[in-house]
Amino acid sequence: MPVFFDELSSVVEAKLFFKESSGYCVPTNETYLISYAKDDYPTILASIDGHTPSIEVATIDGIEFLFLYYFAGGNQYILEIYTAKEGVLIKVSDLIIASNIRSIELTDDTILVKNQRLSATGKQEIESSLIRFRNNVFTRERIIGTEK
Repeated sequence: MPVFFDELSSVVEAKLFFKESSGYCVPTNETYLISYAKDDYPTILASIDGHTPSIEVATIDGIEFLFLYYFAGGNQYILEIYTAKEGVLIKVSDLIIASNIRSIELTDDTILVKNQRLSATGKQEIESSLIRFRNNVFTRERIIGTEK
């Protein structure tokens, strides 16, 4: 496990609750990723507008990354990429990485994203794109093409 992430004993999802004007206590729409350091002190790592998050930690070109996957409604599966600086997670890219068929795969320094779309002729096709980490930046390099 990379150095920063090794300092965490666990990462969990949480909701904040508030009392609305009717007097009921309800959760906020956002989901929070909470980490517990080995001293059991909680810290909010990230806030997402979605649900059912999962994380994957990887080192690419010597840099530690946390890959945060979650569902955002409308069948959208989202990936946000973070790195740690001075014990705080920093989002590393504003690149929108989303799949409408829950198909986002990380292999080495490449992210393969698949999406279903309707062609001009009315046929459903699967379009794939590659995102790579080069020169300290994640960029969408190319669209591979479509499958039927």
